[in-house]
Amino acid sequence: MSKTLLRISLRHLDQAGVFRPTYTAAVTMSSKAAQKNIATQKAAINEKINASDKTLMKKERYRKKRNIKTIYGFERMAEDLIQESVSKGEFENLSGTGKPLKTQIENPYVDFMTQKLNEVLINNGFTPEWITLAKEIDEEIDSLKQEIRSDRMPLGPYPLSQADLIKWEKICELNRDIASSINIKINKYNMIVPLLNKQKVHVEFDKICEDILKNGVHSVVKAKSESVGKTEYVSSSDGVDLFGAIFKTLGDLITFKQKKNS
Repeated sequence: MSKTLLRISLRHLDQAGVFRPTYTAAVTMSSKAAQKNIATQKAAINEKINASDKTLMKKERYRKKRNIKTIYGFERMAEDLIQESVSKGEFENLSGTGKPLKTQIENPYVDFMTQKLNEVLINNGFTPEWITLAKEIDEEIDSLKQEIRSDRMPLGPYPLSQADLIKWEKICELNRDIASSINIKINKYNMIVPLLNKQKVHVEFDKICEDILKNGVHSVVKAKSESVGKTEYVSSSDGVDLFGAIFKTLGDLITFKQKKNS
């Protein structure tokens, strides 16, 4: 018995020498005993867990080694069979030898019947409606931008004058209906396209007009480019005339010397 328990025992002996602890001392002794039992049980459980973990790790290492040996065994067996077939000449004179492989793109998410129907349609020149519609939309958008750029060229630089601003507003209003019709086609296209990432956004007509207005070619830039082109043409013409004059002078000089010697 420990010294603490001995003190408690002597303190609670009555006159007859019988041990009679108080309620508080009894609770303290029982709680300490319970804590000791809990600690013992925890230690036992931890030992079991560690032992099981070590056992599982050993089993895992053994399984991996066995799998590696099995894979190597299969590879070796397959290689031996291939070499044996090659030595027997079983790979000679096979059907399709020397011909290109037939490449056929198949969709793994489509059943066999649908795949064959698609092949028949493609071989007969059929194109799905959403592909044709997407091509039409792209062409119309490019045509719309080109039309606005060509109408922008006669106007002056940004910011526009009052007269050019009125003309520009008329240009935008005339092309706005075309943009609306393109957006209607885009709505139809988005309803029939089978892939979500192939869907298109609406034509933002105001942004297109603003970009062309600020960054498009205008009358001043066009005039400068035309003047530069004329200058280059004149300089090249002068160069041609200069070389012609030099060759003509050399010819006259040679003719003069020949006449003088004769």
